[in-house]
Amino acid sequence: MLEGRKQDMKNSWLRKSMMVGTIIVLVGASVVSAFSRNISIDTKPLNRGNTLYVGGSGPGNYTRIQDAIDNTSDGDIVFVYDDSSPYVEPLLINKSIILIGEDKNTTIIDGNQEGSYGCNIEITADSVVVSDFTFLNTKGYYHFSILKIHSNENQISNNIFNPTRRCRGIYLLNGERNLITENSFYGIYNDGITIEYANNTIITENMCEGEDSGIVIYDSNNNIVSRNQLLSTFFIGIFVRGRNNTISENCIWHAEDATLAAGIKVVGNLIFDINTIYKNRIEYCENGILTVGYSSCIKENIISNCDYGIWLLSSTGNIISQNNISNNEEGIHVSSGILNIISYNDIVSNNVTGIQLWAGFKNEILNNNICWNKRDAQNLYCKRARWYANYWGDTMISLKILFGKGRIFLGTRMNEHGHPEEVYFYYPKIDIDWKPAQGPYDIPGMS
Repeated sequence: MLEGRKQDMKNSWLRKSMMVGTIIVLVGASVVSAFSRNISIDTKPLNRGNTLYVGGSGPGNYTRIQDAIDNTSDGDIVFVYDDSSPYVEPLLINKSIILIGEDKNTTIIDGNQEGSYGCNIEITADSVVVSDFTFLNTKGYYHFSILKIHSNENQISNNIFNPTRRCRGIYLLNGERNLITENSFYGIYNDGITIEYANNTIITENMCEGEDSGIVIYDSNNNIVSRNQLLSTFFIGIFVRGRNNTISENCIWHAEDATLAAGIKVVGNLIFDINTIYKNRIEYCENGILTVGYSSCIKENIISNCDYGIWLLSSTGNIISQNNISNNEEGIHVSSGILNIISYNDIVSNNVTGIQLWAGFKNEILNNNICWNKRDAQNLYCKRARWYANYWGDTMISLKILFGKGRIFLGTRMNEHGHPEEVYFYYPKIDIDWKPAQGPYDIPGMS
């Protein structure tokens, strides 16, 4: 019997050793596939040290995970058996170790007691690996987190986050070159993953379901968010405020419980806050992609069944190209936008309007397929808009006339509530596409 148990332990450890190797390989693979960006994560494995065991029946095994961590040195491994789950304790990881569970579905850390740091698990050391656990519960609320990181080059992979209280899943603060991959987040009534003042992070192949927001990036630069699934988030699938972040190949479904809810929301404060939104699939959201501020490159996304496919709100210098925008209420809505370029998109079969401009200045709409919408395009009050060489679903027209409205500012007056309001003179206006395409464009990336 004892020999059988030892053999099982040996086999389990061999499997986990192979998995740790896989984690290290995965980091390298993620970097290679990260769109040739200058993000690098130190892929050198930790110097293999001692292995400490928690749970199980082996001689010298620890009962508490924190006791094992306290007795490690950098490079050690803490292996946690599932037969003593749940482990009800907060954890502080202040050494460069690998913490690994026997099975992510059955090795449970229950945070049903309050730690000292506003979180259940805190990582302060660099080069920590945490893998193969289920994390349950927290006594903290809203701004508390299940797992908090404020260090560098850590790997959080293949875990399940399933709390019963309002908190964040993972909160990364002031870290560099961290990898968050293949984790699942269920029913977190805040954000699944939040990073703040953290750069060069890779967040890939995670699944978030039922959060306020799935992935949130605050004031962070040069991060990659790729190949994640975000399902039934209440407000925002992915929120980005920062510079030079890449949001690519994510699947986002159902974020529509508020007016400004969005599959992806990008906020740029400065003209060089350029972010790339690339090859995402977004469905059943209030807004597919919502940008506020400056300069996003929005390319090769598929957006359908949203109220607004893309909404540029007081947004300047965006490039909208090679997207498929169909079966929404409005395809693209530009509100008070300036110097945006919309080119080579499929904007088809939207229920109200293909493209609507509202106020703004010098937006350009070039070489798109704009057809089979209830109303293909309308300009309300945007000055000096340019329409050129779009395909309107008709091969026999020499020019396309678009009917809209203009306005002239006359001044302000007090309304019935005693508040000042602007007064305009409104007049009918037409825009003209002087050289409409005679056939549809074959949009690259849409085949």
